[in-house]
Amino acid sequence: MKICPKCGELYIKGKGALSRRDNKTEICPTCGTREALEDLKNYCERKNKKDANKNI
Repeated sequence: MKICPKCGELYIKGKGALSRRDNKTEICPTCGTREALEDLKNYCERKNKKDANKNI
């Protein structure tokens, strides 16, 4: 068992995710999913903003 450095929850070592923030820290699967969804949200917001500027 390992403790996630982001949220403090226990998870099975080796079953975590690699943090997208530094590409070296192992975090729990929940935090890994959260980081991925945050990145997807940011990508979509930037894309929508870029597409909106094209229509001006």
